[in-house]
Amino acid sequence: MLRQVNGQRGGRSGSSDGIFGLARQQFPAASKYFCRTWEDVFPLKSADGEYSWFLSSATPMRNQDGKIVKWFGTNTDITDQRNLILQKKMISSALPAMS
Repeated sequence: MLRQVNGQRGGRSGSSDGIFGLARQQFPAASKYFCRTWEDVFPLKSADGEYSWFLSSATPMRNQDGKIVKWFGTNTDITDQRNLILQKKMISSALPAMS
C-alpha cells in the first residue's frame, strides 16, 4: 500500500526504492524507462483537501555494477507559478477582444 504524501518517502513499507521499485515490479516491461532521470508535473492533494501542483524529478543512484540501488529526487510546489502563467494567458487572450 502506498503512503499518503505528507513529506514522507513514498513507496511500500520496507521498500528501499519507493514508488519506482513498485512500478518496476508491477510493470516489468516498462522498467527500462526507470533507468534514467524521470520528471513529471502533477497535482497532489494535501491533508486539508486542497490540490497543489508539483514538479517532481528523480535520478537513479547506481552501485559499482550499474544496478539501481535507490533514487534521489525532489518535489517542488509550482502552484503559484502555474497560476501566474494561466492568468497571463487569460489576460493575453482577452486583450485582442477588447480592441
